[in-house]
This record gives sequence, structure tokens and C-alpha cells, in this order.
Amino acid sequence: MIEQLWRQWRLSRMIAAIEPHLLNSTQINDYVAGIQRITQLLNTRTIGNADLLALDLELTGLNPATHAIVSLGYVSITQLAINLQSAHQQIVKIDGSVGDSAVIHHLTDHDLKAAKTLEQAMNELIVEMTGKVLVCHHAPLDIAFLKRAFIRCYGTPLPLLVIDTQFIERQTQQRTNPAIPLHRLRLHHCRENYNLPPVSGHQALADAIGCAELLLAQQASKTNDTRLSDITRLT
Repeated sequence: MIEQLWRQWRLSRMIAAIEPHLLNSTQINDYVAGIQRITQLLNTRTIGNADLLALDLELTGLNPATHAIVSLGYVSITQLAINLQSAHQQIVKIDGSVGDSAVIHHLTDHDLKAAKTLEQAMNELIVEMTGKVLVCHHAPLDIAFLKRAFIRCYGTPLPLLVIDTQFIERQTQQRTNPAIPLHRLRLHHCRENYNLPPVSGHQALADAIGCAELLLAQQASKTNDTRLSDITRLT
């Protein structure tokens, strides 16, 4: 009860920091209303009856202050079923060149000629995220870049509700291996723990689907349906 009240108070502070004119936007207002509704239900709703959106970002580097989102991929999950018809990948325009990061995400400056602006990509993502909890692998990195993108596009870091499959796996593995090294918590290693096939690493949509599959495998290994409040972070 105390945790729920604290979470709602924290969300109210986040919303109060949003510029009033942004809340006049139907898109932003609907998103914020969705966050409020889900936050109120976190203690009573399980992951099996929640609407989720698995998301992966491909980046030009690891520093949100100096690097950029170059592509994003997402797919929705409803009642622990992945909706592949909702799968989407978007290339995002950046300032300058992709440089050496092309070796990782395989996107070239030529690919970016058909890309959307960051604001266009964020506007579309906000619509997809409305009413859903985000699912990411190593969520702090994705959160940092999303918050930076929100500030750039809207002038404020919009609130997020996020499930981190890497955090879930770390908790599971530390029961038998407290000193598990970080590299063993990468997406492909975590998938191996559930006999899931390899994914095409550093391709946004493939990694988003891979993250979604990992979450389903993690939940299938449990005897009880996980309560959302136990694995969801408000940030």
C-alpha cells in the first residue's frame, strides 16, 4: 500500500513537471492518462493480463549526451502472446554520420536518407506506448536515450513504466550464481538459458522480438503469474 502511494505521488510529480501546453496535445494527454491508469492497477494486475510493448533501440554510441538513436523496433504483447502484426522498425535521422557505429547496427548514411526525424519517430512511438508497459533488455540504457529524446522533442522527460528482462534474469541467475558476470546477461546469453534460438543481434526489430520471447520464456518458467508491481519500474 505504501509503495503504491509512493509510486502515485512520484508520478504526480513527473506529470506536474510537464509543460501545460503539451497536455493539450491529444497524443501526449492520452499517453499520460494511460500511465496514470496502469500505475493505479500495478498491484492488482498480473503480467498475464497486461498490455506490453517490447522495444529495442539501436544507437551510434552509449552516451545519451553525445550519441543518438539511429533505429528503433517494437512489437506488442497481449496476454503473454506476441502480436507479430504489430511489429515495426523505424530508421531515425541523425545529425552527421553514423561513423564507426555502422559496424554494429549495419545501417549506413545511405540508409538514413529514407529515415524519419527523431520527432516523427517519437510521436509514433508515443502512440504505440499508450496504455502499455515497455519491455526492454538492459532497460537503463534505453530509458536514458528515450528520456533524452523526449527532452529534445517535447522539452520534458515523459514518465515511463518499464520491465527489464535483464534485471529479471539477473535475479533468477543470482540465486545459484551470485557472482554471475555481466556479459552472461546479454540478450543472446539469457535466451540460451531457455533454449531459445539466436537472434540477429543489433537489429532493432529482431532484438525487440527476441526480448519479447525472452520475457515469455521467463514467465513460463514460473509457477505463478507475476504481479506487475513486482517487475515494473516507474521512471
